[in-house]
Amino acid sequence: MKTFVFMDFETTGVMGGNQDNQRRLLEAKLCEPEDYSNTLSRLILETQRSEYPRITEMSFISVPREVFVRAQAKMQELCDLVDNGCIHVRVATNVHTCQLNPELDDNKWRAYENSRIEGSFAHNGLFFDYRVLYGELARCGFIEKDMGIPEGVLFIDSYLTIRELEDTHRNELHHAVKLVDWKLLCDQVCQNVRNCSSAAKDIPTTVQESGNNSASLVREETDGTTIHWTKHSKEPDTPNRPTLIRASHSEPTKVSCRRRLFTELTVSDHPLLFLNAEEWSPAKRRRILPNFFKRINGGRWDFNRSIAQMNTKNKLSTIYETVLKSGYDAHYAQDDANALLQVCLAYGKEFMDYVDNKAADFPF
Repeated sequence: MKTFVFMDFETTGVMGGNQDNQRRLLEAKLCEPEDYSNTLSRLILETQRSEYPRITEMSFISVPREVFVRAQAKMQELCDLVDNGCIHVRVATNVHTCQLNPELDDNKWRAYENSRIEGSFAHNGLFFDYRVLYGELARCGFIEKDMGIPEGVLFIDSYLTIRELEDTHRNELHHAVKLVDWKLLCDQVCQNVRNCSSAAKDIPTTVQESGNNSASLVREETDGTTIHWTKHSKEPDTPNRPTLIRASHSEPTKVSCRRRLFTELTVSDHPLLFLNAEEWSPAKRRRILPNFFKRINGGRWDFNRSIAQMNTKNKLSTIYETVLKSGYDAHYAQDDANALLQVCLAYGKEFMDYVDNKAADFPF
């Protein structure tokens, strides 16, 4: 895909049925790109024409792939610099936003305006936005004229994308933490702490003893009766620091950097200090919290996938505020589409890999 288009609609209502139940029933069957196309076709066939809401506002934000990748790198750098601060980045994009007149009477317009603030649907394309788009194209006669989505235009559902990426994160962490010998690691950490404390105590004593030998003249006695003075030929030695036991010379720096990433850590052997968190995407770094890890019997650690899943909601507003560290107050299509762009940037290369492997053809 050479160009990404982030889209959002404001509509007069929602689809009939329980979309959450539909998602739960169908998600397990979504593996290959054709599964997404077939599912969208099935949902369209199951929807009566009268059930499609009308679009009142639409926004499309397009960005070339290379610009998107550069923006991802910029966000990663910003995340490294500001720790837990806002990482919103400016991106050069093409924007098309318009309001539509869906031929509503005064009462319907009034009802629409009163319910407008309830939310948007940009983050649920497979089960809402793409179906609504089909409904408008069909209503205007484009489907009958074979004037649907041009061939070669693919789609993904960002809700399902992020859900799958984060499921992968949780599974990887669960298995990685189980493979570590935490008792051995804890013993090494404690030994390093003791060595550092010992070094701090020994250095002043070494310096003081060296200072006593630094005189330029030394009194020497040879046979008990003759006394003479001679120049000391040995230069004073520079005191040697005790060698610390380390797994590698870079380990303290890495641990220090990781502690800065997770400032709320209070223990020296927390798993986040020994995982390559500095290489994680901004989204993964900020959505994986220290309290998802629990110490269990024998000093071992466990990553609790259930707690992690319950505490990482996939609503667009929740992800935006959690990852971008910025307030979310979007009630218009363009604001929502831009928020979606920023959230997708935060998932880094994993998002790009997902797009390349899972993007599906529109079935209309």
